Parts: sequence; structure tokens; C-alpha cells
Amino acid sequence: MPAAAATAELAGLLASTSVIGLSAAGQESGGSSGGFGGGSGGGGGPAHRRAVANADPTCGATLLADQCCQILAVMLQGLLAYGEARRGGSPYVALVCLMYTLTLALMLALPHVYWQNRRWLLPCTRLLAFSINTAWQTGVGTSLVLERAAQLGVKGVVGDVLRVAAGIRSMSILLVTIFTPLPPAATFVLHLAFLPMTSNARGYCATRLMSDPLSVRRQVNAAAALDLASLPLVALMPVAAGLINTPQAAASAPTCHATLTFFQILIILAIPLLLSVYSWRPELACSDSGGTPSESTPGKLRSLAARAGAAADSGLHRLLGGTSRPAVRCVVAYYALANLWIFAGL
Repeated sequence: MPAAAATAELAGLLASTSVIGLSAAGQESGGSSGGFGGGSGGGGGPAHRRAVANADPTCGATLLADQCCQILAVMLQGLLAYGEARRGGSPYVALVCLMYTLTLALMLALPHVYWQNRRWLLPCTRLLAFSINTAWQTGVGTSLVLERAAQLGVKGVVGDVLRVAAGIRSMSILLVTIFTPLPPAATFVLHLAFLPMTSNARGYCATRLMSDPLSVRRQVNAAAALDLASLPLVALMPVAAGLINTPQAAASAPTCHATLTFFQILIILAIPLLLSVYSWRPELACSDSGGTPSESTPGKLRSLAARAGAAADSGLHRLLGGTSRPAVRCVVAYYALANLWIFAGL
């Protein structure tokens, strides 16, 4: 039922936004015992809480946010699984709910073990949630907001842009990324995987909002502005000159596909990566291990993977973060955005 799916997706957005207050409370308490589970022995004891928050108090707030988001996600997936079972649908939604429940049990019972494996475990749970076919279908869930005509005026432009961001599922990905952050390298890989999982430009462009004549004119104007902004890069790359649409061909070219793809890449990949880079600090990076490295083969492999991830994080931070000069960052940002637009027009 489209209405039920829309309610479930909107509940997921509200679940993501409700983490703001919980994260702030966790930061004020400096990773107090309220967010890490109880128990005198096992994984939820004081020793594990200190191990998780030994590098910086915000590590405790991050774990608390992960736990709260996971609780709400389990409730949401349980609702979706119940609806699918009543309709006799695919059991895949129930499998996703089971995996979410097991991850929540690990977070609450063994938070230290979860924290050691957070870099790969959290992205896997996110990919499971967006691997359901409703993540890219039109006519269900939040894509129903695209079934309205475009609005006039500046307020109409802002409202339509927000509706497009919500309708193509980019806003939900951005919100989850903001409130349960990952290191830059993990963010880049995860959100790169999100692009093909949520991409459906042909279907979205056929909706009432995107096919409205007013929206079509806005898309042509946006494409022309992006073409003009990309001209300096095209001058340095003569091979790319043929990839830019000429004004005569703008009407027949798939302008909607190009602008929507560029918008999706910007919201799903570029902005989350920049937020991750600017919020991550090498000297404040939370420790993934509470003790000495293991001498076993799995321990060595995990240590090697951790060093490789840290090197990738440092490289992205040096390239896009605060260690580079503002002029260098501006040049990198322009080069990246111009290439994204050229890629979107292919």
C-alpha cells in the first residue's frame, strides 16, 4: 500500500532527526553510563564504556546515537516486515529486520565489540535497508511527494527542490549520515554504493513534478548555468567539449536525467563526504580497540585494514579538509563539481 509505505519512510526520517537531542545529551555527559548498557561483567560494563570513550567524549555520544537509531530502525523494519507478511510479499524484508535486531543486540550487550567493528558493520546495515526495491521505485513511499505540480515563485523553487530531495530518497540518506557519522573513507565507499541502489532518473523524470513545464524550464536553465560554469574545465580538456550540450540540443537532450543525476550525486555523495571530512579530526579519531592488538591472523588483518582506512581518511582530510589552503580547496571543489556535471551528462 503506497500510503503505508509513505508513513513508514516518513517515520524513518523522524527517527533519524530525533537523534539530535540524544547526541547532545551524550556529549554533555561525556559518554556516561546511560548510553552503553548495564552489567558488571561482559560487554556492557564500565571497563568497556571507558574503552569506547577513551579517545574523546564524543565517541560515547556517537555510540549512543547509533544505539538509538538502531532501536528506531528495528521498530520501522518490524512494521514493514509485518505489512509484507500480511500481503504475502517477499520475506526479504523480514530478513532485513532480523539482521537489524541482531545488530541492535550486539550494540546493547557488547558495545565494545560493536565499536571495534563499527567501520564495516554500520555500512552493511545501511546497505541492507536501501537494498529493498522500494528504495528506487516511484509511486510508493516518499516518492509520492513528486506527484504534485510545480509551484511558482522563490518559495516554490525552494519547496520543489526539497520535495525532489525527499522524493528521490536522497534526504533520508543525508540525515542518517549526519546523525550517525562514519570516517571519510567509509563514507565515500558507502555512499558510492548508494548511488546505483537509489538511481531511477527515468522513473523520477516521468513524475508530475519533474515533467511539469515549469520544472522543465528550470531544468534547462540549471543545465545551461552548469554548462557555463564548466567551460573553464572544458577548455583545459578538449576531449570533453563534446560532452557539453549546445543550446540548440538542449531541448532534445535528456536534460532532466542529467540534472537529476547531478543533484543526486551532490546530495548522496558530495555533501556527506564533505561533512565527514570536516567533522573528522586525526587527533580526535576514536580508538577502535580497547587494548593491545591481537597477534592472531584475524587480529593482524583487522589491524592492517584499520591502518589502510586511517591512511585513506588522512588523505581525504588533507585533500578536502582544514589542512589544505582555502584556494586549494576551492580549486578541488570546482574541479570535482565540474567533473560530476560532465559525468551526469553522459
